[in-house]
Amino acid sequence: MPSFQWIKLYHEILGDPKMGRLPDHLWRRCIELFLIAGQQDEGGFLPDVTDMAWILRAADDEVGATLEQLKTHGIVEQQDGRWFVIHFAERQAATPGADRVAQYRNRQRKQEYYEPETIEQQTGNEPVTECYTDKIREDKIRPDDSGNSEPEKRHRALSESEVKVKQLTEHFAAYSGLQLPIWDSKAKSRENSNLWKKPLEDILQLVDSDVGRAERLADAAIDRLRKGGCTIASPKSVIQTARALHAEGIASGANGRNRVMVEV
Repeated sequence: MPSFQWIKLYHEILGDPKMGRLPDHLWRRCIELFLIAGQQDEGGFLPDVTDMAWILRAADDEVGATLEQLKTHGIVEQQDGRWFVIHFAERQAATPGADRVAQYRNRQRKQEYYEPETIEQQTGNEPVTECYTDKIREDKIRPDDSGNSEPEKRHRALSESEVKVKQLTEHFAAYSGLQLPIWDSKAKSRENSNLWKKPLEDILQLVDSDVGRAERLADAAIDRLRKGGCTIASPKSVIQTARALHAEGIASGANGRNRVMVEV
């Protein structure tokens, strides 16, 4: 089984007395052991002391002493003769899709509350495109009363179809755990249109532009691919599976489970 490329490191460590009272060198070793557990990918079990010593470029005795110290703090323990990071598996488990969506929306609400967005505040790194935000046109320059010239900005409201694609984009990013696409250049716009906009438009078309059904269909496709060990890189990764699920839902008939899952 391939090892993790990264691990979750929770903010609460900063306020955890068990971690906060560790000496600096032991705190660092603790984090390194978390990383080794992720690399080992056995639900929290660590390799033998000799292997860990080689990874940490330390002596076997030093690593053994570190483990014994961390054991007294309830961070590691021995199981079946092997060292084990306590609670590692449950802390690293995938966040359920519904929780990811809730967390994403909570972050969005906080951002809107603490940092209200205006056109003047937007930067080149934010997704300002005619597909997902109001389009700004600076096609006329006219002087103001003081004689200075300034661009005349015109805002085009999103169409109904663009609003639906935007909603599905945000849901897909939240459910999959991916970052929202960045549209800060023509090259990025072309790339993201191929990887994000077009596949999501296709999913909406499958379900007669019903956003709720499109979200459920996308979620089901993500779940099926991940159960098969596949990596989700963008909506383009799931479009074929989404089409297959939709076809299965129709073929199964009114009482079929797939139809209920996809179309209701």
